[in-house]
Amino acid sequence: MSQTDSQTASQTEEHYLKRELYDLIQSDRSIFDFLHQSSLDGIWYWDITSPEHEWMSPGFWQLLGYDPTQKKHLASEWQDLINPDDLKQALLNFELHCRDANHSYDQVVRYRHANGSTVWVRCRGIAIRDQAGNPIRMLGAHNDITNLKAAEETLQKRNIELEQMHQVIATQVIELQQVNKQLQCEVAERQQAESALEELNAQLEARIADQTNQLKQMLLRLQASETQLSRAILNAPFPMIIHAEGGEVLLINHIWTEITGYTRAEIPTLFDWAEKAYGDRKHAVMTAIDRLYQLEGRVDEGEFTIMTKTGDRRIWEFSSSSLGKAPDGRQLVLSMAVDRTFQKQQAEKIQETARQRETLIREIHHRVKNNLQVVSGLLYLQSHQVEDEKTLKILQNSQDRIHSMSLIHEKLYGSANLSQIDFLDYVKSLTQDLWMSHLPVSNRISLSLNLHPVLLNIDTAMRCGLVVNELVSNALKHAFPGEQTGEIQIAFSQVGESLFELVVSDNGIGLTQSLDFSRKKSLGLWLVHSLVTQQMRGSLDVLEPDKGLTFKINFESKNDLILTTN
Repeated sequence: MSQTDSQTASQTEEHYLKRELYDLIQSDRSIFDFLHQSSLDGIWYWDITSPEHEWMSPGFWQLLGYDPTQKKHLASEWQDLINPDDLKQALLNFELHCRDANHSYDQVVRYRHANGSTVWVRCRGIAIRDQAGNPIRMLGAHNDITNLKAAEETLQKRNIELEQMHQVIATQVIELQQVNKQLQCEVAERQQAESALEELNAQLEARIADQTNQLKQMLLRLQASETQLSRAILNAPFPMIIHAEGGEVLLINHIWTEITGYTRAEIPTLFDWAEKAYGDRKHAVMTAIDRLYQLEGRVDEGEFTIMTKTGDRRIWEFSSSSLGKAPDGRQLVLSMAVDRTFQKQQAEKIQETARQRETLIREIHHRVKNNLQVVSGLLYLQSHQVEDEKTLKILQNSQDRIHSMSLIHEKLYGSANLSQIDFLDYVKSLTQDLWMSHLPVSNRISLSLNLHPVLLNIDTAMRCGLVVNELVSNALKHAFPGEQTGEIQIAFSQVGESLFELVVSDNGIGLTQSLDFSRKKSLGLWLVHSLVTQQMRGSLDVLEPDKGLTFKINFESKNDLILTTN
C-alpha cells in the first residue's frame, strides 16, 4: 500500500480518542454534564410522538431568568416565550428536517426573558428516527448569542456609519478633484470632525465613569440602609426576633435578651426558645409558629405567657410579619412582642380594689339596714309601753317610715347592682310589709300594681318609697271605714323624655274634709308634699274621681332613672 492510501485509510477510521470519549460519556454522567454546561446554554429532548412532552435542561430556563423547579417539561412552556414569527420558522424547519434528514434544523430565534428583555438563541436539533426512518424524538441544543447579536448590530451600525462616511469622503474627493483650492478647507473640516469625535469619546468615557461612581454610591447607601435597619431592630424598644423557615433564629434584639435573659447563642432555633420559654406547651407553640411561614402579610397571634431565664413569668402579646424569602428560598418572618405584664398586674389590682370596694359598700348597706331595724325595734318596744292611741299611731307611722328606708338598703345589699334598685320589686316588698302591719283592715283591701320595670338610684327610690308608704298607709287607715272593701292602685310610668309619673289611688270614701298639707294637722301629707315639691322638684295633684281619691305626682329626672327593656 502506498503512503497516500495509508493516509486515506487513517482518516476514514474513527479516531480512538473519539470512541473513548463516547464510552466515557455513557459510563460517567458527570462528563456529559461538564460538556453540556461548558459548551451549551441548554439542551432539550422532544417526544415527537407525544408533542406536548419535552425535557428542557435547567440551563435553558436559567438563561431566560426562570427558576427551573417552577417550570414543567412541556412544549407549551417555551412556546409561550418564543417570538411568534421565529416559532413559525422553527416549526417549518422542523417539518422539513423530519421529511429530509439532510435539511438542517438550525435557526436563530428570540425568546422573552423574565425581565422583559430579548434573548437571542441559536437553536439546533437532530431528529432521532426509528428503524423505518420515521422521526420519534428530537434532540436539540441552545447557544446564547445575545451578546453576538448585540455586537453584530453595533458592527452593522458602524458599517453604515463608515459607508456614509465613505460616501462623504468620495464626494469630497470628487469635489477636491474639481476644486483643488478647497483642499485646505476640507482638511481643516476633517480635523475638526476628528477633534469632535475625540471630545465625544471623552464625554462618553466621563459619563460612563460618572454612572459607575453613582452605582457604587447607590451600593454603599444600600449597605448603609441595611446596617441602619439591623441597628434599628437591635435597639427597638420592644422585643423583636427574625427567624427563617425551619426555625433558625437569625437575629434577636437587645430588649428581648434583656427581658428573657436568653442570647441568640442560647436559643439558636425557635425550638430551643419554645423549650425554655414554654416548657410543656412547646409543641403547641411550635405548631402555631410553623403556620407563620405561610404568611403573606401581618398577623396578630395574641397573648402568651413565657418563662424567663430567671424563672419569672411574663405576658407577651405577639404579632408577626413576612419579610419575603432569603437567597436560599426559605421564608423569613419578623416577630414582635409587647410586654403586657405590668398592665395585667395593674388590671388585677384594680379588679381586686373594685371587689374590696363592693364588699365595703355591701357591708355599709347591711349595717345601715341593721341600724334602721334596731331603731324600728326600739320604736316597736316603745309602742308597747304607750297607752295613748295618738302617740301609738305616731310610733307605728315612724316604724313604717324607717322600714321603708331599711328595705332600700336590704335590697341593695342583696343586689348585683349597688347603685340602683329594681323599683317594681321594692314596691312589692314594701306594700307586702304594709299589708302585714295593717291587719286585719288590709284583708279587706286588694292591691293593684302597674309599674314599668325600672331601675332607680338610691335617692330617688327612697323618696318614692316614702311617698308610697305614706299614701298607701293613709288609704289603709282612712279610705275604707267599717267593714268596707276596696282596692288600692299604684302606677309608675315614663310620660316624657325625662318626665315620670307616680300615681297612688283608691276607690274608698274619698275626701271627707279639705286636705291640709301643713305639718300641724297631718305629718304624713306634709312629708309627701315636702318630698315631692322640694326634694323631687315635682308637682302633686289631688284628684277626686266619682269614687275614691287619687294622688298624681309628676317629676323630672335626667340622670336618676334608667328604664329597662324587659
